[in-house]
Amino acid sequence: RGVCPEGWHVPTDEEFIELEIFLGLNIEEVYETGYRGINQGSMLAGFEELWANGNILYDWGFNTSGFAAKPSGARDGINGMWTSNGYFAEFWTSTNSIHRYLNNNSSKIGRVWRLETCGEQIRCIKDCAGQYDDCGICNGENLYKDCNGECFGNILDEDNDGICDDIDTCVGQYDECGV
Repeated sequence: RGVCPEGWHVPTDEEFIELEIFLGLNIEEVYETGYRGINQGSMLAGFEELWANGNILYDWGFNTSGFAAKPSGARDGINGMWTSNGYFAEFWTSTNSIHRYLNNNSSKIGRVWRLETCGEQIRCIKDCAGQYDDCGICNGENLYKDCNGECFGNILDEDNDGICDDIDTCVGQYDECGV
């Protein structure tokens, strides 16, 4: 729909799931609807001063992911009124009316199907610059990792920059990006 800048896109449900798993969501919960996880909602929330008092604020994980979701509420899909500012952060995925939501009274993250007439936030993510591996994970250009994010075989990543050392021209050095 052209809502993201060139080279970026609205994440799919699967891309949100990848983020949730990275934050510790149990693999058995990923396709459930409703609230899931333990504190993944708190980890994604940010801007403490904007949230109404509730469990999302008092969890140790609040704003630890860097996602920093703001509680902007949502537009009602039937009457068009904007509601719940300060209480909810709701995000569309690009997958058939599936969205994510955070609530001030829960540290968990919600997943649900919604009317397409609802108004919610989007969070654009950068397109994959490399190739997707057999696990569906974007490894970036020239990265060779297995499904656990480890370099293949006896190849190492000694400088922990995310690039396997067999193709890393900056092992033990900083490149122009400081990696």
